[in-house]
Amino acid sequence: MARNRPVGLLAALLKATDAGALSGLTTFTVEEVAPKLKSFLPTEPAGRQLSQSLWYAKRKGFLATQERQGSLSVTLTYKGREHLLKLQRLGLAVPKPAEWDGKWRLVTFDIPEKRRYARDTFRLALKRMGFLKLEGSLWVYPDECRDELALVTEALLLKPHVRYFLVESFDGEEALRAHFGLSRPSTTETASAD
Repeated sequence: MARNRPVGLLAALLKATDAGALSGLTTFTVEEVAPKLKSFLPTEPAGRQLSQSLWYAKRKGFLATQERQGSLSVTLTYKGREHLLKLQRLGLAVPKPAEWDGKWRLVTFDIPEKRRYARDTFRLALKRMGFLKLEGSLWVYPDECRDELALVTEALLLKPHVRYFLVESFDGEEALRAHFGLSRPSTTETASAD
């Protein structure tokens, strides 16, 4: 099973919606939605379970439906996208280099209260990636992770609210090196031959 594959019926429903698999419906019913979920689930869901998931997703505001020229358009809302990422557990693996480059990756964010769900989901993603919280909304990680961070910020539509810094040193980093199991990077000083 792939690392980021969603588990559960609700996750499959949101994933299918995000992939555009629910386009062309005439009604938002179990009979029409079930066949569209085949490639997102290992087995066909029971009608009652799917009905409950459809109702829950609509009630929670994860999906939006709109009728257009005789067919139904089903899309993920911001909240639905955030919830999908949470369900997928944001288990992003950050590649571990053979040797630490001696630089720290600092991430800070200022996400408005009205986007609280996205903020909580973003925090969860940072934890799963291995970041350590320094204070408030300032987090640190020792290895290159810009691509993984960009994936999360773009998916949650948080790009304007997140800042990434690459720094060589700061006060108190000794404790962080111990936390991450890092030794001071070796310097390649070569003596000049006379």
